[in-house]
Amino acid sequence: MRYAEWCIAAPTLEADIAAAAMGLDDIGHSRVLYGSLRELGTADVPDEPGSYANVPYLDRPWTDWTAFVAANGVLDSAFTLMIEALAGGTVEVLRSRLKKMLQEERYHAMHGRSWMRESRAAADAEQARRDAIVWIGPEGGDVDDLHQKGILSLGVRDIRRRLDAQVGA
Repeated sequence: MRYAEWCIAAPTLEADIAAAAMGLDDIGHSRVLYGSLRELGTADVPDEPGSYANVPYLDRPWTDWTAFVAANGVLDSAFTLMIEALAGGTVEVLRSRLKKMLQEERYHAMHGRSWMRESRAAADAEQARRDAIVWIGPEGGDVDDLHQKGILSLGVRDIRRRLDAQVGA
């Protein structure tokens, strides 16, 4: 969890505390998502690195604060858009459980936008955006298939458009 690496290395004490709090929120969010998927009968996948579907930006070490800021400002926005799409879909267990998660994510977004304005994270933010676009997937892929089935309320084009509007691309 890259956020944890910055809970004692951020430029201010307040940023340290925010990084720690957001990291803990995200651990809780992961538990809710995994529990919900398990209830839906989703099979556990082998714990092999080749089977992961995470954003490559999260696999690389964040060597300075701007990398954290880009993840917080861009990737958190992409993840929140996907959570919104799930919460707006037809799967009741997701609709009901993800609402609180979205309320907490508003604070992550405010933190990310604030630091994006104050730091020089443009290069990191662009890399995070490119990685997020790859993670969202291609038009006509899995996300659009889930959108057509009603499981997601947004398709790839809408998610990308909203991400670009939120992060200023």
